[in-house]
Amino acid sequence: MKRTILSLLAIVALAAMLPVHASADNKCGKHVVWIGIDALAAYNFDDTIKVNMPNIRALMKEGAWTVNARSVLPTISGPNWVSMISGVTPALHGYQGNEAKPIVKPIYRNEHDTYPTIFHVMRQAYPNAEIGVVYDWDQIGWYVDTLCCSYAEYVPHEGDGNGPSGPPTAARTVKYILDKKPDFVFSYLGWVDEVGHMYGHRTDKYLQYVEVADREVGQIIQATKDAGIYDDCIFIVIADHGGVAYHHGGLSRDEYRVPFIIAGKGIKKGFEITDVTQNMDITATIAHIFGLKEPQCWQSRAVLSAFE
Repeated sequence: MKRTILSLLAIVALAAMLPVHASADNKCGKHVVWIGIDALAAYNFDDTIKVNMPNIRALMKEGAWTVNARSVLPTISGPNWVSMISGVTPALHGYQGNEAKPIVKPIYRNEHDTYPTIFHVMRQAYPNAEIGVVYDWDQIGWYVDTLCCSYAEYVPHEGDGNGPSGPPTAARTVKYILDKKPDFVFSYLGWVDEVGHMYGHRTDKYLQYVEVADREVGQIIQATKDAGIYDDCIFIVIADHGGVAYHHGGLSRDEYRVPFIIAGKGIKKGFEITDVTQNMDITATIAHIFGLKEPQCWQSRAVLSAFE
């Protein structure tokens, strides 16, 4: 009996020394930094648009990318972010607009009364993982299932005479990375979308705020270097939709075409993704990185061509 107890203690001690999580293979990075930029339309990457995005373009050069990923329909923030977080279309998760709760009964719910998210699946697989979300649109907190997060922070912001003042979302993300070296963090930057609504897409003001968002991407990347985890990171930059004039939600190319960019350890360099890709494929792609078993209720497909 005494020997059995000692053996159990040895197993527990050994388990405590194991990594928090294991990637899909030894080539993949063990940290994922997901940066979501609301309304970062794919047209920003067209040759006819003169917008300075050195940090995002550097990720494209060092990683895999497409600027022809599709949003889910409708091209509205709520349904798209829920689809990216939950890996299914609005027909299954039930969000049809920017409501705080689904207006159509979800086809499936977990014990937290939400559709199973990437955060929920990772928490189940890795109870000790450091999982965080920082966001400046309060409803992201509904979508993420923050009960599965080690850290969740809403960073509110208010408008000024020249448009929304940029909330310190990136700065708070930087602090979190430096403090905790998270296994998985989602940083949501929402005010590019607000500028699109206030001043219109393709306007100088909109493009100016896209450039500010790019600088914040650079700050977040730099934080991983300062934290000593950069070489073991995978970065994902993605958007929910584009826009036309002052709105989105329709069926135009400027609304449904979005970028999908992934770079880091284990990802091909300078590789253009030509597979049919939706923004909600980020769910299964992150699951692949972490070696997670995908729930049967997901529709998302990992973008496997992006991996070495």
